[in-house]
Amino acid sequence: MANITTYYTSIFAPEFSVSWFQSFSIVLNALDNLSARRHVNLMCVAAKVPLIESGTQGYEGQVTVHIPGKFMCFDCEPHATPKTFPVCTIRSTPSAPIHCIVWAKSYLLNQLFGQDEEQVLTEKTDDQNTLEELEKLKNEANALKKIKELKGDEFLFAVFEKVFEADIKRLASTDALWKVHDPPTPILLSELKVQLNTNNSAEPSKKKRKGSNSQATTTQNGSTGNGLSRDHLTWTKEDSMKIFVESLKKLKDRYESGGEGNTIEFEKDDDEIMDFVAATANLRAECFGIEVLSRFKIKEMAGSIIPAIATTNAVIAGMIVVQALKVLLDQQDALKNTYYTSHGNKSIQGYYPHEPNDKCAICQSKYISLKVDKEKCTVEEMIKLVGIEGDVEVMNEGRLIYDCEYTENGEKKLSEVITGDRVMMSDEDSQNYVILLS
Repeated sequence: MANITTYYTSIFAPEFSVSWFQSFSIVLNALDNLSARRHVNLMCVAAKVPLIESGTQGYEGQVTVHIPGKFMCFDCEPHATPKTFPVCTIRSTPSAPIHCIVWAKSYLLNQLFGQDEEQVLTEKTDDQNTLEELEKLKNEANALKKIKELKGDEFLFAVFEKVFEADIKRLASTDALWKVHDPPTPILLSELKVQLNTNNSAEPSKKKRKGSNSQATTTQNGSTGNGLSRDHLTWTKEDSMKIFVESLKKLKDRYESGGEGNTIEFEKDDDEIMDFVAATANLRAECFGIEVLSRFKIKEMAGSIIPAIATTNAVIAGMIVVQALKVLLDQQDALKNTYYTSHGNKSIQGYYPHEPNDKCAICQSKYISLKVDKEKCTVEEMIKLVGIEGDVEVMNEGRLIYDCEYTENGEKKLSEVITGDRVMMSDEDSQNYVILLS
């Protein structure tokens, strides 16, 4: 009988410390983004716990074995940004523009005008938090089906109010989702109605978006006064609201004119569909405090997304178990990094894992756990506590915090300059250190 404990929160949460990872004999990783994978890899290296990594992309996938000190760690080789995204991230906790684009293209467009995606609604689980969330998602889908029966402005306003006001409020009220990130902010239906009454045009307005040098003033040929086309502008929230309503109205008319059984599928060269996807993605990004992109960039990204395939996931899950059993049974000579592909004569191929990369900044670093009060401890005090003598370089999240020629942050509190709980240091002999703050 397996005893499984579920955690409905971010893997970056402080409770998942090095000591927490040390409580396991092995870690099986199937996380949904590169930064989370790299974080788990680092924690496993620090905890000296074997890690089985895995991933899928369309009809291809891989399982790799990482044993600290014996084989390459996950960061010994560079990794490309993945193009497949999990349902839970897309629908509940987006953190990047691509998550909002996938939601607009693969979820909302399908729910309103295509075939519903049911995989998340039929997931099997015994976890109460997950069951409650799945039930809420099923209610969302059922609500959209009822909204599809509405006509005219009633339909347009009902869709907007549901996806940008009611659903966002529901997500924001789920405290477990927002232990690490700020909760989303809804866009009220009343805001939309004010914008529609102010200006009926669906073209980008003259208003300049904050932080942008590009004004959204259009001419008859679709270009702007500064030479930018409509596609290359970064729309304001007001622009996106108007374009959302206008494109949704056109798609609704097209959908109903096609008769029973008609569907509308994503096509990046269809202007009405792209307007809808771009406006929807940007409004969702506004809700979650995510960067807003131009229609041109959204079109580029939406056209290159690779769908997740359930059968591929099943094959990779089996391969994970096979390699995990070999680790637990101490059959290290039989371990293989295994690759599943739809190309060539052999669909499954494998090879013995490589030795660690001696240039890797993660597995070749020294790990130090440091208990400090970030509100009181300064950068220079932290360096002294670590015990590094001579010239030292301090990095955090890819940013230079301190070195011999950049000492401005030396007397600042860690809370003022450090993001998260991890700091990278290197001394004058090029020895790297990973400082885990607690």
